[in-house]
Amino acid sequence: MSAHAKYAPKYTRELDETICQRLANGEALKAICREDAMPASRTVRTWVAKDLNGFAARYAQARELGLREVLARGNWKLSAAQAPAGEDAHV
Repeated sequence: MSAHAKYAPKYTRELDETICQRLANGEALKAICREDAMPASRTVRTWVAKDLNGFAARYAQARELGLREVLARGNWKLSAAQAPAGEDAHV
């Protein structure tokens, strides 16, 4: 197994709930998935695409809540390349 390969655990409701709770708290998917017990982010996105046991809706809701949490804490940065045309970046 290469240094970048990662064990891909099967979908479980427990992983679903853990990932969604952490996303809703403002954690990034990549940060969550860096942990040994977690699936790769690509695996999670596959679960979303396949909508395993309704995961897609819970994931989308968690991402929205997480974004609101991050914005409420002021923990966001927008680079000039990401800023909409005609707007200054907030850093």
